[in-house]
Amino acid sequence: MEGFELFVDGIPFARPAGSGSVIVEVIWPVPSLYDQVLADVDSLEGYSPYRHPPYNLYERLEVVVKLDRGGEVRAWMYRIGASVRRFTVSRETLVPSGNYADVRDGNLDA
Repeated sequence: MEGFELFVDGIPFARPAGSGSVIVEVIWPVPSLYDQVLADVDSLEGYSPYRHPPYNLYERLEVVVKLDRGGEVRAWMYRIGASVRRFTVSRETLVPSGNYADVRDGNLDA
C-alpha cells in the first residue's frame, strides 16, 4: 500500500508518508458476514464511527491496495489515531521494510 510508513511502539501503526509503502494483508469476509466482521475488527482496533476521531485508538479509512497478483482493490485500513499519536513521537521505531512480519520475526533493523 503506497503512501504510508509502518512504525511500532509496542503496537504497529501506519501513518501517511509521501514516499513510503506498507505491506498489508487483505481479507474478504463472506458477504453475509461483512457488517459483523467490520464491527468486530473496528472493536479490535479501538475504532468507533460514533466516537469523535481524537478518541479512537486507530482511525479507519478507505485506501487503494496494489495486489501481488496484479490489479488494485479498495479496502479499509486502520491508521494511528490522534489520541495515540501524541504519545508515540519519541518512542516510535520505523519499520524500513514496511512489513510487520519483520517485527514479529525479530528482523527489525531500525
